[in-house]
Amino acid sequence: MINKPFSQYQHMHLVGIKGVAMTSMAQMLLDLGKTVSGSDVDEEFVTQLLLDKMPVEILAFNEQSITKDIDAVIYSGAHQGRKNPEVVRAHKLGIPVISHAEALGIMMNGKKGISVCGVGGKSTTSAMISWVLEKAGVRPSFSVGVGNILDLDKTGQYEINGSYFVAEADEYATDPTCNLTPRFMHQHPEIIVCTNLRYDHPDIYPSFEDTKKAYKAFFNNLQANGTLIINSDDAGLVLLATSFLEETGKLRGISLITVSQNDQAADYFLSAFEPSKEEQNFRYIKDGQEFLAKLHVPGQHNAFNALCAIVVAEKIGVPINKAIDTISSFQGTIRRFQNMGNKNGVQYFDDYAHHPIEIKRVLIELRKMYPHEKVTAVFQPHTYSRTKSLLNEFGLAFSDGNEVILFDIFASARESFDSSITSDMLVEKIMQEHTKAINLHDQVHVVEYLKNSVKPGDVVITLGAGDLYKLHEMIQ
Repeated sequence: MINKPFSQYQHMHLVGIKGVAMTSMAQMLLDLGKTVSGSDVDEEFVTQLLLDKMPVEILAFNEQSITKDIDAVIYSGAHQGRKNPEVVRAHKLGIPVISHAEALGIMMNGKKGISVCGVGGKSTTSAMISWVLEKAGVRPSFSVGVGNILDLDKTGQYEINGSYFVAEADEYATDPTCNLTPRFMHQHPEIIVCTNLRYDHPDIYPSFEDTKKAYKAFFNNLQANGTLIINSDDAGLVLLATSFLEETGKLRGISLITVSQNDQAADYFLSAFEPSKEEQNFRYIKDGQEFLAKLHVPGQHNAFNALCAIVVAEKIGVPINKAIDTISSFQGTIRRFQNMGNKNGVQYFDDYAHHPIEIKRVLIELRKMYPHEKVTAVFQPHTYSRTKSLLNEFGLAFSDGNEVILFDIFASARESFDSSITSDMLVEKIMQEHTKAINLHDQVHVVEYLKNSVKPGDVVITLGAGDLYKLHEMIQ
């Protein structure tokens, strides 16, 4: 347990440092002048390019890596959590130990927190808010769980003299091995942005009602006179926010801001979206006045995320024209509707979408861009529990594609093998919806299939939270 301010610890060791959240933490600790070391598996992660630039020693998992010169250990909820041999050894040596979720909460203390939650959209929205505030001269601290924020070339930053801290707020467990407290409960922000309310993480939440209770508890973490910004197109989220305000929020001076793509009565209404293969235009209405904004990243859902970033920026005092101007220069993040280029006449994209609703949304937006082309979706299911619990929903998610190629289920470090659910079962569900589907199991077979099946003019998008993004390097 950390029992002193971070300022009193010099050498920090991160167990599971290659994960996106932990890599972000490493960058912030370096900004604080800390000595940072870390450990992980030998496999290369999406964070590798960032890690290679850091003055950080990264070792393979080995309990002997924990030596008495380490002042504190921060561990990931993956890789056995507190049961990881390195964490166990730290306890034995009397070295303070803390989870990443708790450490992030500590880093946010003393700052004006801006927390972004929701299943789908929170990483991109967090990155957009961080980008706008950084380019507007606000000097924010931030922690975004992606491989990289393009053009910023960082995913974590700690500004000692800055007032604001932007962070993703994840409802997953602090440590699934022993502490099921939702990760976002360690944050106490002044602003919460909630992009949606959906059922995910069935390994932690037995039902959607349990998920809703967790979100409502997090809303209660808002500071007095804080602001809750919600997607008012999500009826369940509106009900939850309304209930929160009536029970406790109004008494503490919490204000609600609604953002919508469908309701003109919302505080901010995304009134028009003009998709293209290059630059997107979108319009929104606030207080009866219409504003025009531009965006380089594709998809109407990203225009909505950008609008949420503009709302936050305006809320903390960034001039509205400045916010609109800076969002137009945002180039995106790794693995979020990322344009991977054209190879032999085939256009490739990559996206982290791993929930059925996210997948459906991305394919709808891709179809708007390429209404007549053949679209092949390559999907790697992520976690046995999610695939099993949402199997029917996954079956319905791919209807805007012409063909679906599946990998075997990517087994998260936090789950054991489950023979009762397979990608072959998902193939059957997808084909019931009259969409062609095949399970090719692994990267080698998928790449070989693509070489022989896609033609110039076709579009291919990889989808999933596993390691399938690596196949783009294998395609010549």
